[in-house]
Amino acid sequence: MRFSVLGPLEITEGSKAVDVVGLRQQHILATLLLNAGHTVSIGRLTEATWDSAPPATAKEQVQNCLSMLRRALTAAGGPPGLIVKRPSGYLLDVRDRDLDLKCFQDRVTAARQAAAQGKTEQAGRGLRTALAMWRGPALENLTSRLVRAGAARLNEQRQTVLEECISLELALGRHRELVGELSALITEYPLREELAALLMLALYRSGRQAEALDVYRRTRRAMIEDLGLEPGLPLRQVEQSILTGDADLGVPAEAVGLLDPPEAPRRTIPRQLPPPRGDLVGVEEAMCRVPEQREPTARPLPEAYLFTGGIGVGKTTLAVQLAHRLKERYRDGQLFADLRGSRAEPTPLGAVVAMFLQAMGIPVPDRVDERIAEYRSALAERQMLVVLDDVPREDVLRELMPPTPGSALIATSRARVFGKDLGHTVQLGTLGDRAALDLLAATVGDGRVERNIPGAMRVAALCGNLPIALRGAAIRLAGKPHWSVDQFAELLDSDERRFAELERGGPRIRALFEVPYGRLSAQARLVFRGMSEPDSCPVTAAQAAALLGLPLDLAEEALEEAVDARLIEAARFPGGEVAYWLAELQRVFARQCAAEAGGGDAGAARLSPVPSLSAKYLAG
Repeated sequence: MRFSVLGPLEITEGSKAVDVVGLRQQHILATLLLNAGHTVSIGRLTEATWDSAPPATAKEQVQNCLSMLRRALTAAGGPPGLIVKRPSGYLLDVRDRDLDLKCFQDRVTAARQAAAQGKTEQAGRGLRTALAMWRGPALENLTSRLVRAGAARLNEQRQTVLEECISLELALGRHRELVGELSALITEYPLREELAALLMLALYRSGRQAEALDVYRRTRRAMIEDLGLEPGLPLRQVEQSILTGDADLGVPAEAVGLLDPPEAPRRTIPRQLPPPRGDLVGVEEAMCRVPEQREPTARPLPEAYLFTGGIGVGKTTLAVQLAHRLKERYRDGQLFADLRGSRAEPTPLGAVVAMFLQAMGIPVPDRVDERIAEYRSALAERQMLVVLDDVPREDVLRELMPPTPGSALIATSRARVFGKDLGHTVQLGTLGDRAALDLLAATVGDGRVERNIPGAMRVAALCGNLPIALRGAAIRLAGKPHWSVDQFAELLDSDERRFAELERGGPRIRALFEVPYGRLSAQARLVFRGMSEPDSCPVTAAQAAALLGLPLDLAEEALEEAVDARLIEAARFPGGEVAYWLAELQRVFARQCAAEAGGGDAGAARLSPVPSLSAKYLAG
C-alpha cells in the first residue's frame, strides 16, 4: 500500500485508490504520515483534528477515528499493524519505499552527494527525478492548521530543491532551456529573490541583458510594495554584475564541453500524431472557442486543452486537428495515446507511460510510479506536445500532465467534470441543422443533398445530428449513387435497420453505446430501457419513479448514472424542474435493449411524457 502526501492526500493499493472517508480521519492520517516512523501524541492528533478548540470527548473521538482508519486500510488490502499504539501515542509504520515523501527525500540526498563529488550532471538528473514525484502542493485541500504547517514545510523543501536543481543546470550551460521555466516560476513567486537571481543569470547568459535587468526592477518594485523592503545583497550584487559585465557571470569554463559533446547521441524525437481527418465540417465553431494560439515567441501555452462531450461528437477529430496546428511549436516532438477510457478495457496507465518512455528512447522501469517519475523528468527537460484521446478519469489526466509550461497537453474525454486547474475546457455537442446538411453535402458530393433539403434534413434527424452517424450515412449514400435521399431516409426510419445501415458506411456506432450501457447498474439499465418511450419526450425523476415502481431516490440515482454515461440527456428548465430524455440514437438503442430484455420490461417501456415540459420545451 502506497501513501502520497506530495500533492493531494492519496492512498493506493496496486492500481486502485483507497478512500479515507471523513475530514477528521484524513487530518489524523496526514499527521501520522508527516511524522512517519515517529510516535505522535494524542494531544498532537487532537490539535490536528480540532485546531485550538477540541471538545471534551476529543481523546475518545481520536481513538475512534484511528480504529476506523485501521479497518479501512486493512479492508483495502493494507498490511496489518500499519498504525501502532505506543505508550505515548501512535505511530504509522510504513516502509520508506511506500511513502512518496521518503522516496523524495532519499533521492534528494543521493543527488546532493553526487553534487558534492563533482558529478553535476548526475546530481541534476537526480533532483529532476525527485521533483517529478510531486503532483501539486503538499496535502492540498486539507484544512487543519497543524497539517497546513507541515505541508508548508514540504512545499518550502520542494522550492529549495528546485532552486538547487536549476543552479546545477545553469552550471552545465543550460541557460536557454531554463528561461521559460524560470519565467513561469517568478510569476508564481514574485517575491522569491533566489528565483529572480537565477532568471537574471539565465537571461544574461542568453544575451538578453535588458530583460535580465527588467526582472530585477520588477522584483524590487514588488518587494517594496508588498513588504516595504529593498532586495537583499545577493540579488543587488547580481544586478551590479550585469551592469558592469562581470566575467564571472559567464558560462563556467567546465560547462563548455558539455554543451555540444562530440559523438553525443541524438535525442529521440517522437512524431506520434495520427493524420488529421479531412472533414472538420461542423466543428469549426468549436475550434473558434479554443483560446487564440499565441506566437511561438510568446510565453508558453496553457498546460492543457480539454475537449469533452458525448458519444461521437467529434472530440478526437478536433483534438488531432488542433495538435497538427500547434506541433511545430514543440521542437522535441509529439506523443499520442488512445487511453480507451470509454471502452470495456481501458489502457492501463503504466502501459501508456511505458509507451511514451520508449518513444523518447528512455529505459522503462518496472514500477508504475517510477515510470511516471521518469516521464515527468523527461518532459521537464523537453518542449513536447502530449495528446491523450479518451481519458477515463481526472486522476489519470493529472498523472500525465506535463510538469512545466514549456510543454502542452490536449485531451479528450466523455467524462463531464475535470478540475478547473487542468486547462481550458471546450464542451462539444451535436451539430446544428445547417452544419449537419453541410457535412452530408460535402461527403456525398453529387448534389443529391442540395437538391432535396427536406429529405436530407430527415436523414440528419434520424442520425440525431451526431457527427459520427452523419459521416456513416453520407458514406453509405455516396456509395449508392442510384439511391435517392428519400429512399435512404426510409431505410433509416426503421429502428431495427438504423444502426446496420449507418455502420455499412462507417464504424460500429451501436458498439459505442453498448460499452457504457454494459457498465450501468441493473437499476440504471432498467430505467434507461424504460425511457425509450415516449419518443424523445422529457420526464421528471418523480414520474419515472412512479411509473417504474421505484423509490424516488433510486430512480434519480439511476437516471443520473445514465446521464454520467452519456446515455441520457438532462437539463433544468425555467420552471425549476429537471427533465430527462433520450437523444435520437440513444432512444433507438434503448428500444433495442428493451426488446432484447423481453417481457420483464413490458411495463417499463411505456413511460408517458410530462405534458407541460414536452409541449413547452421540446415540441418542434
